[in-house]
Parts: sequence; structure tokens; C-alpha cells
Amino acid sequence: MQIRIRQHRITETDDDYVEVTTLTIVAARTEPMWRQYTWTLPELGAWVIELDRLSPEGTSAQAQSRSFWQVLQSFRPEYPLAFSVPVAITAVRVRATYQLNGQLDTLSGIVSRLLPDWDADSGTWITRATRSPAAALRRQLQAPTVATPAADSDIDLDLLADWSEWCAAKNLKYDRVHNQDMSLWDALGDIAAAGRATPRNDGVKWGVVIDRPQDLIIDHVTPRNARNFSWSRTYPDPPDAMHVTFFDETNDYQQSDRVIPWPGHTGDIVVTEELSLPGKTDSDEIWIEARRRNV
Repeated sequence: MQIRIRQHRITETDDDYVEVTTLTIVAARTEPMWRQYTWTLPELGAWVIELDRLSPEGTSAQAQSRSFWQVLQSFRPEYPLAFSVPVAITAVRVRATYQLNGQLDTLSGIVSRLLPDWDADSGTWITRATRSPAAALRRQLQAPTVATPAADSDIDLDLLADWSEWCAAKNLKYDRVHNQDMSLWDALGDIAAAGRATPRNDGVKWGVVIDRPQDLIIDHVTPRNARNFSWSRTYPDPPDAMHVTFFDETNDYQQSDRVIPWPGHTGDIVVTEELSLPGKTDSDEIWIEARRRNV
């Protein structure tokens, strides 16, 4: 059986076909087989490829002559990743077996990000593997994926250092891959919440407001600055428990669920509500944070 391969540039016509080669395929076997042919195009661009079978269909019951064009693949002769910003790359080399043939559908791994992290012992920011929400927030502000990354002068680094020590004292961590479509402010909000804080920009620098007792008195309500003042308190009807879905670091980061009773609840759990704790993978920390948010 003979198969002819021809090609021409996409800007040309069918009259401009140039023959690449003519393959002669013969084998002493009756089961299906495949053949591959590789060649180099004259130049980069879009090309039209034609395969033409020159041999007629056979009529003998003792020979197989049916042919199929299985796949056409092209390879660009340059580095496949061309980004203007640094990227993290994972290389995988897999031997094809009966269990794996073709391409990998999914690939997962446990990785650590090297970030500028506050070191309380030396009093400086050092680059190391860290799980600190403070380091993650600083990186989010200065990441090359941000349209206008913040400079060090645009961030209250002293406040972040104080927050970093606060997170370390409370054993607060943030473990998450930001592969979702979200705004910068939403990402900062999730990171800060993992460290019991909220992001803040006072018009000069980025920082956080830490959820902890403060000595500074914000305001006084007195007869001199208020009148006809009244207030009321709303008593919500809480659920029996909170349901948290997370990736459990004690179980190879498999997706797990934990039902955390509402503080003060006793008896059977009937009504539950979903609670999202992004970046939390420690089941003990999830227990503390879920109950703390509902006190």
C-alpha cells in the first residue's frame, strides 16, 4: 500500500502542492498496526497537508488493506512557554504502560512557595518557604500577575511584621492556590481573614486591621455629641452546627468535611450551614476559627 504526502502554504492554492514523500507500507501481519512519519516544514506558518492513498482497496480475504489517518501533530521548534513574568514549571517524565497511555488528565502535588517572610529573631524579611498569611498578603500585592505591583514603600511593612508575629503566636496559616478568577481585593480579603484581619488602604500604604483588642479608643458617645440616641440588639436563630469543606493536610490533602457544633449547642445536630474558610487545611485550626467566628 502506498500513501503520498503533499503540502502547500495556506496562502497558496491546491495547484501549488509539493510532494513530501510516498510511503510504502507492507507487513506480514493481519492485526491492526500503525506507522508514523515525521518531516520538517520549510518555514513556520500555517500549512495544508494532504494524504492521498495511491493503492486501490484489496479484495482478498487473506490480506488487510484498509487505512485510516489517525492524527496529525505539529511541533514548534522553540521553547513552548513564552511569558514575560516568572512562572513555576513542573516537568514530568512518565513511562507509557497499559495503565497510562497518551497524556496525563490530572496532576497534583504538594508544594511550598518561597516568599519574603518576616523573621522575628533577626528582625528582617527573609525569603523562605512559609505558610504565613502576612507573607501571602505581601506577595499578592507585589506579584507580577498584578497590573500595578506595589512597591515596598507602598506597603506598611512594620504593620505586616507585627501581624506576622501575631499569626505565628496564634498558629494561623494560609495554604491555597490562587487559580480562581477573583479581584485583587477579594484575594486580599481571603488572605487577611485567614490571619484574623481585614485588608486596609489608607490612601498612602497597604496594611491590615487585626481583629484583636486595641488600646486606642475610637469614639465616645456622650450627651455632648449625641441626643435621642437609641439602639437595639438582634438575636439571630443560629444553626445547630457549621459544615466546613477543606483539604485535610493530615490525610494527604484529600477533600474532607467537618461538622462543628455551634458554641453552646447540645443535643442532636439537625440544621447546618456552610462555612467557607479559604486557605485552611489544619482541622484543629478549622475547629477554632469556625467557633470563633460564630461567638
